[in-house]
Amino acid sequence: MTLADMQTEGAEAGEEPTVAGSKVVASDSRQPQIHVSVLPPARNEKGSELRERVAASQYDTDAWAELAQEAQGRPISEASAIYEQLLSVFPTSAPYWRLYAEAHMDVGDDEAVKAVFSRCLPLLRDLDLWRSYLRYITLTNEDRGGPGIEDIRKAYDFSLQHIGQDVSAAPLWQQYIAFVKKTAGALPSDETRTAGLLRPVYQAAVVIPMHGVEGLWRDYEAFENETNKQSAKVTLAEFQPRHAAAKAALRERKPLTDGLARPALAVPPRGMPREAQQLAAWKQLLAFERANPQRLNPTTLAKRVTFAHEQCLLYLYHYADPWFEYAAWTAEHDSPEAAARVYERALRALPASVPLHYAFAELEELRGNGPAAKALYRSLLDKEETASALGHIQLMRFVQRTEGMAAARKVFLTATKSPACTHHVFVASAKLELAANKDPKTARNIFEYGLKKYLHEPEYVLQYIDFLQHQNDDTNVRVLFERALNAIAPAASAKVWARFVQFEATYGDLSSLLKVEKRRREAAVAAGERAEDGLEALVRRYRFMDLWPAAPHELALMHPHQAAKSDSPLPASSSGRFENGGSVGPPLPHSAAAHASASDYQDGGLGEGPSPPLNPRETPTGQPQPSRQQPGDGLAAHRRRKTPPRPPPGPPPEARSTPPPLPAGLPPTASFVSRPSSTPAAPVPQFLVDALVQQLPPLVLHFLHQIPPLHGPAPDVDMVIAALLSTDFSSPPEGPPRQPGEAEAPPQPAGVSSPGQKRKQPDLGSALEDSTNNQSRPPPRDVFRLRQLQRAKAASSIPGGTSSAGTMSTGSRSGSH
Repeated sequence: MTLADMQTEGAEAGEEPTVAGSKVVASDSRQPQIHVSVLPPARNEKGSELRERVAASQYDTDAWAELAQEAQGRPISEASAIYEQLLSVFPTSAPYWRLYAEAHMDVGDDEAVKAVFSRCLPLLRDLDLWRSYLRYITLTNEDRGGPGIEDIRKAYDFSLQHIGQDVSAAPLWQQYIAFVKKTAGALPSDETRTAGLLRPVYQAAVVIPMHGVEGLWRDYEAFENETNKQSAKVTLAEFQPRHAAAKAALRERKPLTDGLARPALAVPPRGMPREAQQLAAWKQLLAFERANPQRLNPTTLAKRVTFAHEQCLLYLYHYADPWFEYAAWTAEHDSPEAAARVYERALRALPASVPLHYAFAELEELRGNGPAAKALYRSLLDKEETASALGHIQLMRFVQRTEGMAAARKVFLTATKSPACTHHVFVASAKLELAANKDPKTARNIFEYGLKKYLHEPEYVLQYIDFLQHQNDDTNVRVLFERALNAIAPAASAKVWARFVQFEATYGDLSSLLKVEKRRREAAVAAGERAEDGLEALVRRYRFMDLWPAAPHELALMHPHQAAKSDSPLPASSSGRFENGGSVGPPLPHSAAAHASASDYQDGGLGEGPSPPLNPRETPTGQPQPSRQQPGDGLAAHRRRKTPPRPPPGPPPEARSTPPPLPAGLPPTASFVSRPSSTPAAPVPQFLVDALVQQLPPLVLHFLHQIPPLHGPAPDVDMVIAALLSTDFSSPPEGPPRQPGEAEAPPQPAGVSSPGQKRKQPDLGSALEDSTNNQSRPPPRDVFRLRQLQRAKAASSIPGGTSSAGTMSTGSRSGSH
């Protein structure tokens, strides 16, 4: 007798079908309740201790494992009570279901064995459990001749449909093939159809990604060659790509399955990191299966994904996420009815899961089954552990969608009498009247009704104020503010005061606004809290959305420790903007607002201009950009290391009345690297630029001395190139480099030597030779020089050429003309 026969026989006898309609077995249909009195009496003190432990904690896996070991040494009449209690707590524990069935096999109780298998097999995709079932079917039918062989073959077919996708199922497929070969001649109708029986079995097995699939492929090749060599090549060529895809999928799946834990007893999550890792690992494997790496047809893919989900639930039975993914995938790829059966099982596993109730109710509503959806919403309210204000709100919304506003009002009135009712129910009902029924009068009545109970709740008051503001009822808004502030405790009134100030800034005049701010400061002082005053209050008063009437460094100086708080005048996120003199600048980075100090600068102060952030490379989003380094970045980083930089020469920064001069040619706002104009940088203190200049090599310093001044924070590139090309860069002078601010020595006349320099007599022959060589020398190959000559030639061809063109012509060699 097969499993299907067992189920049919039970249904005919009037018993509750265990698999019909995918209903879950009795042990899986109710919340586990441990009755120690049902267990057989303990034989010793340890047995009593185990019973006390499982009574105190029903998920004590160690205690249950020892009780299961005790059951194996007891008569089946006593062991059954232990197994039943254990499996009511752990309905997906396949090893203990197998032990339970085998305990009945040992005493020859076939009816009990059939009952156990019919309860567990349809729900559990465990290979060892199904092998035990096949052994039982084989033992009870192998002596029955032809009918018995047919029942065994059906049992194999049924088993491979459920467990044949297991990664370790290759021995089961080989066992079935051996059974077909052995018994083919015993069935009269199949004596000459051995090939017809074996071929579909081989073809189904060789395309499953499981260990040992290569051995099955070799057996299949031998089978086809022995049957018909002419057609074997065509048949094998057809299945070879599918077999290769199965092997590839097995290789790709291996790293996904290596980290999976497969405990014998599935317990609810307890918030441990290991549990989150296991959930993520299973979800990754399920996503891999749903991606269909083997390019299976929809029917085969559905079997594959269903098998993966069922195996996941063996171990994550008490996790809502796998149940939801399983039902959602089933609703999309199978049918809503099949998804509903998954949700039924899920709610029996997790009867207190609010998200699963809502998900199932959504499915029933989409199916047009309103009464079933309403029953799900009400079931949450009927149980004390799940009854909540949110449950009443969601039921009210559902009833409004399906039955109308009148039915929703009845739900609201019922909810107001519930112990689980809070001010949220009143707010939800009022908003529902306004949004769905377009009835502001009824909505206002509901708010007033709730105000009798929740005037002391700041959140409720603020919701009512929002409603009145949308109705442009300014007078009643002020009245409500006064009533609420008299009823709310001072320590909880900060949000209401902030909204009051905001309201007066938007709808009132300046005098009323200042009066409210003064009252707010007095209330904060009375409550022992920090009160905004002075410039901070002014900044908050004149802000608008994310626009602030102060620069970042000004806000940081007001209250640096408040930079990241939501109730401070500083922006609470990096999306804020600041207005200063009509220009909008970047937001203040949190690190700069909270940690900027005088030690970040060499002179110990913040400088004479707006101080830059601690990290000038930090953008408005707080992301570092190493390629946009500003002068002083490297120096500031060096200063934070142990070795301080060399101080610049001259008087100390404190004694300077004006910044020291830059080298000739460097404008006061010069920047070595240009910045986009949309994100202007704060001015860099002069002493940082001076210190950086002192670190430059003499050749670079000489080059910078000769750069012409270019105004603007980001000069045009073409302008820079043109200025460089029009400048005659001379060789660096001999001697020590000139210091910043030092006057440049006047040019010496031809033939006059400087002091201490020996005069050199000109050589007429050498001069003539140089002149001849210059006339015959080819143009330079340097690209920069070639461009300079081209620009000089173009300028000289224009009438009234500029002086720069003349300069370039003078600097060019005569051989280029």
